[in-house]
Amino acid sequence: MNKKICFFISRLRERLWVKPLVSSLLSIAVALFARIADSYYPHAAVIRLSSDSLETLLTIISASMLVMAVFAVGSMLSAYASVSSAATPRAFAIVITDDVSQYALSVFVGAFIFSIIGLVGLMNGFYQDTGRLVLFLITMLVFIIVILSFVRWVDNIARLGSLGNTIAKVEAVALTALMRNRKLPRHGGIKSPDKVTGRVLYADTVGYLQRVDMRQLQATAEAYQLIVNVKAMVGAR
Repeated sequence: MNKKICFFISRLRERLWVKPLVSSLLSIAVALFARIADSYYPHAAVIRLSSDSLETLLTIISASMLVMAVFAVGSMLSAYASVSSAATPRAFAIVITDDVSQYALSVFVGAFIFSIIGLVGLMNGFYQDTGRLVLFLITMLVFIIVILSFVRWVDNIARLGSLGNTIAKVEAVALTALMRNRKLPRHGGIKSPDKVTGRVLYADTVGYLQRVDMRQLQATAEAYQLIVNVKAMVGAR
């Protein structure tokens, strides 16, 4: 895969809305999967479940998961506010990409969407015997995933806004960057000469350097017979 696409995907995964969106789409697909089981295996149900029992179960999930999603967002915002007041902006950017919190939020939102889709299907006779059995089994699996995610998330959110946890996350990211720089100190390029002449190019916006595409720079230099001298390393402002 192109490195530019990989870089874009890695940055996109850090967005808070991406994982909940994927979880919502997956939950819709799973809810529709029960209807597909009706079409291919109409007489495969070994246990006949009533729609009322499933409606009650899904109603409980929908009500509780919406509350849990709101509670998760509130707890995350409190932790982020604590980090923003006690650490640097770069540290805040690292903490906000916490995978455990994003995963828990996506599970809560996905379970809520799944229960809503399942309720609408049950109330309109969308599922038959096999579909209701499959929907029940999926609901039990969703319960297990939600409980495990909640326990893991509670343990993580208690330490998310602390200064020690923030320092540990920054240290881990810094160590990864240092080890990568040790393996490729010039990102595959050669040492810059002592005296450099030519035109200096500056960025149009204020920020810090996130990525240097050495392959593209080399292709451009070869195409125009140039020598490109990169003065700023990744992470420089």
